Formats: sequence, C-alpha cells, structure tokens
Amino acid sequence: MDEFKPLFVGRAVRVLSAPRGEFRGRTLLPESVAAAATSALRQLACDGGEFDRAVFEAAVEGIRR
Repeated sequence: MDEFKPLFVGRAVRVLSAPRGEFRGRTLLPESVAAAATSALRQLACDGGEFDRAVFEAAVEGIRR
C-alpha cells in the first residue's frame, strides 16, 4: 500500500466535507459516501484492538473510491 494513501484520503474527505471559498458552508461529499466512510472507520475501531493491515487497506481503498 502506498504509505501516503491514507493521508490523501483523509485530506480529500476533509476538503469535500468543509470546502472553502464560494462553496463554504456546504458539503461536496455525498451523504452516502460519508456514511460508508464513517461505517468503515467505526468497524476498524471495533475489531478488538487488533490491527489488521489488510482490513485497514481495504477500508482506505473503499473510502478512496
């Protein structure tokens, strides 16, 4: 996995969720995408504390798409 992919995904989600300029105050991230990303991240947090790189990479890739 590209080590910077999670950082890129995080920044993209942040920019689309809280854009600046003429789009300020609106979200450009569809609600379904935000809900899916939130669900994937919550699932990672509930996996009993065991870090599974494959599951993490799948979650990041799903959010990226």
